[in-house]
Amino acid sequence: MQTRIRELRKMRGLTLKELADKVKTTPQTIQRLETGNMTVSLRWLERIAKALNLEAAQLVSSVRRTEIAIIGKVAADGNVLELSPADQRFMLFALPMGELVAVKVQETVGPYQAGSLVCGNKYRESDVIAAHGQDCMAQIEGGHTLLCRVIAGSPECWTLIPHASDADVLYNRKVAWLARVCMVVRYC
Repeated sequence: MQTRIRELRKMRGLTLKELADKVKTTPQTIQRLETGNMTVSLRWLERIAKALNLEAAQLVSSVRRTEIAIIGKVAADGNVLELSPADQRFMLFALPMGELVAVKVQETVGPYQAGSLVCGNKYRESDVIAAHGQDCMAQIEGGHTLLCRVIAGSPECWTLIPHASDADVLYNRKVAWLARVCMVVRYC
């Protein structure tokens, strides 16, 4: 049986060892389950689903078409400027499950080129620590959103490192949500 264990493990930012520790097995066993070199029983699916905070059915369901809301435009300083309701658009892709959002890069910022669409998958509250060290869209107080690198700090607070060299690092900021960059679409 083909599963989505590897895809969903990587989406959560977990290594084989980290998932194995959560499931109380070895990384080799997780790898065999991911590659189909070991029979995946319902018991294994339930254990892995619990560790990933998912339903077991999500580990075997096929990729589905996903609508992604484009929530704003990214300025050169990494700030996400909200779109007017008339300018809001949606993209339709075949992607892993999750709560996906996207921003259009208005001016090149860090590795993100002007005109690109940057898609992010929102972390569930229980998985948010996996955002540490990742490029994310981060919504902070007042509904303000940034495209930046995030570093875990004190409980529930994050350091937000902008890609723009002239922008200030924001320390110990509470975030409403984080969405890890999972895909960049660049139009040629």
